[in-house]
Amino acid sequence: MAQPLPMSTILRHPLASKRCMMIFHQNGEETMELFELLSRYEAVGPIGQGSYGYVCSARDNDLVERFQAKPPEEYEDASLRPEEREEIYDTNTLVAVKKLRQLFENNQPRMWLCATREIQLMMAFQHDNVMSATDFFIPLGGVEMMTYDAILQLQHTFDGVYVVMKKMDYTLREVLDSTIVTAAELAPGYEMWLRRMKLLMASGGKVNADVSSTPSPVPASRLNAKAGAQDEDQAAAAAAAPMNDHGAPVAKTSTDGGVEGKGGGGGDDADGAPVCCPLTTVSLHSLTRDYRKFILYQIFRGVGYLHMCPVIHRDLKPENIMLDRSYGTRITDFGQGRDVGLNATTDYVQTVLDNCTQWYAAPETLTVAINSPMGFIDHDSFHGVDVWSIGCIAAEMLIGRPLFYTTSMGGKSQLLSIFRVLGEPSASAIASIAEYRDKETRELFMSSVKKLVKTAPPSSTITPTLAELLRSPYGDEDEDEVSLIIDCLRWDPRERITIQAALQNPFFTKDGYDPVIDPEDTAKRVPSVRPEDISEPVSGRAFLWNLFLERHPEVKELWNSLVAKHEEEELEVKKTAADT
Repeated sequence: MAQPLPMSTILRHPLASKRCMMIFHQNGEETMELFELLSRYEAVGPIGQGSYGYVCSARDNDLVERFQAKPPEEYEDASLRPEEREEIYDTNTLVAVKKLRQLFENNQPRMWLCATREIQLMMAFQHDNVMSATDFFIPLGGVEMMTYDAILQLQHTFDGVYVVMKKMDYTLREVLDSTIVTAAELAPGYEMWLRRMKLLMASGGKVNADVSSTPSPVPASRLNAKAGAQDEDQAAAAAAAPMNDHGAPVAKTSTDGGVEGKGGGGGDDADGAPVCCPLTTVSLHSLTRDYRKFILYQIFRGVGYLHMCPVIHRDLKPENIMLDRSYGTRITDFGQGRDVGLNATTDYVQTVLDNCTQWYAAPETLTVAINSPMGFIDHDSFHGVDVWSIGCIAAEMLIGRPLFYTTSMGGKSQLLSIFRVLGEPSASAIASIAEYRDKETRELFMSSVKKLVKTAPPSSTITPTLAELLRSPYGDEDEDEVSLIIDCLRWDPRERITIQAALQNPFFTKDGYDPVIDPEDTAKRVPSVRPEDISEPVSGRAFLWNLFLERHPEVKELWNSLVAKHEEEELEVKKTAADT
């Protein structure tokens, strides 16, 4: 079991920072990264690295003190095993610390713009299903560095910042990739249905199938071949599984480090082999109904909260959805997020298009001119961008593969993939999508649609085509679930279901899920920083420094006292010089 830190460590100067070296491993390469944490945090180990920086886990001494003063009731259970007790301790005292590095070194305004937006939004969010920042800081160094000259220089030269947040255990992508569907688990008739889909694909039927090339199957190392059971055993396990406050099953960790309860099975014979989708050749990674319902409910609540702020996420995908071991779900990665407050003279807002993973991108954000990346979304339908992405994620959890899968990059190929599933958009839908684009991107979009109409395979209306594909290999798809996904994936953004209406869908309400998005009434307007506000390193650093002072007013007090002392010393020097 992890032991509390010695009091001498806890009582260090709260603004002092200490350094530790972390070793990260990715794609067979080893990278060393220096972390400089406030004395409140004790570095534990590396978590991962991304485009903008590195993430490590740390022990929060404030949480340690709180835990010691009042441990959770479950921690007092005498029957707990040592590893269970340690897990409870870690859950309540560990945090994730994200280091955003080299923000200004290469003079790339978009880099510090995305970082600043994410920090600004995370500091304001307060919702169980949205990742928020519990702390944000710029290291001041040791106590000896807290001088007027040192801090003045730091304000104008710092190149990295740190964001502290709740430590989660998995991304939704990791959960999906660790899930397998075996032949023994297939619902009756599913294999025949798969063969029919393959035949339809071969005959040019109405199936989403870009087979110009195929990706490698999910690596075996990422598949949890021991998690799950036969259909009857799964049903019994779901019925007996511990439930949380929302009435959804609580996931358990398997002995081999995977996540149990998602579906997937084990076995060395043919029945235990992974089932691959004939359209993509990738192993199916469907979740069972109770788990996908619980996750989807939380995604809707989290995104609903964003829209109340009002903020569009614009980059929703499984990689940006975090889960803990109990399947608590949080939306994260707000670098592309922005507020949708109305322009003072118009009734629309501008948004950068074509900036998220294309499989989950709404059609109105696809196909833009390279030299004109701005499109327009009106205030009444801005929710549709994120709702479309949620529909894509919900469909993937159900069918076990990306719904609008394509191996070709670019907006036109993605639109073709959507055509193959939804069919040709109506004239009113095309007009709605084109209405709020500028002239250049409107003409490009209309031209692309006309070409796609000529080349796309024939298909019928949206409902029978999409409904035919929304089938779970476990045979546990729900009629309300299917209709909800269909309502998310309308061509016309104004016709897509709203978040509130989605939460009131019988798919959730018949199981007692609360449709209230923000029960604590914490949503507030969060105006995100504009590009023109931080167009150069000087203004970018100044903006981030002010955010730091906002989060740590004690730093502002320290700086004011140092300034006052510095001014007194300067006056004394001038007075002495005058006297001589």
